[in-house]
Amino acid sequence: MADNLENVSVKIDEKVDSDTSQGKKNTKTLLATNESGLSVQGEYIVEHWKLNPHIVIGRAAQTEVADWLASFKAAGKSRHTISSKRTDITINLNALEIEINDNLRYVKHYIEEEFGFQNAKAHYYKFGIEKSSSMYDLGISRDTILMNLKKLIEGIIEIGYTERKYGLAFWQPLHDEFETLLAASKEKEGKQSVTANEKAVYREKIREAFKDLAKMLELMYPENFLSVQKEWGFLKSRT
Repeated sequence: MADNLENVSVKIDEKVDSDTSQGKKNTKTLLATNESGLSVQGEYIVEHWKLNPHIVIGRAAQTEVADWLASFKAAGKSRHTISSKRTDITINLNALEIEINDNLRYVKHYIEEEFGFQNAKAHYYKFGIEKSSSMYDLGISRDTILMNLKKLIEGIIEIGYTERKYGLAFWQPLHDEFETLLAASKEKEGKQSVTANEKAVYREKIREAFKDLAKMLELMYPENFLSVQKEWGFLKSRT
């Protein structure tokens, strides 16, 4: 058996030179490379394997690979759901940033009225207003914007703009909503990263198990392994 295994030469996920005389190369693989393709193909293979319990590989049992496949699909679905929710959050954050930038000018006007046009910029820092590129705003990164929104509210209270139209009643709700959405975005980002890592782990385990299974089929059916692999749901093998 060990000697036979050394002679197994199924080409999996490798370029095969099918016409060396003309310098042409075909890439033929046994396994789907994308997520949806591997999920569909994997279901077919594990179901066919279930009907042939006498075929065993050392890496894992059929039931274990089936569990990996289920976890792989679940991780993919979860990541898609998280991504969709995070997209909605990002849209709302973008809208808030526009609203913040559009209305910050009114606070600047208050500062100009209070300290004069020439001296206004010298007092911007009290309100979290800083220079970004060629303009004065609350910053570029969302963490900076949130930090400066807090300073803006503190400045409004300290200088006495609380009761004005663009005073505390206007900016506090914007701050609170921005803070909530930013925290939710970071939470979704963390979950999405974890889910992506989990999916990658299961994907690798599934592919390695299926590669071993394809090799075993070639070993067991040396005369017609190509047709057997195709029957099991594997893609094209060597020419």
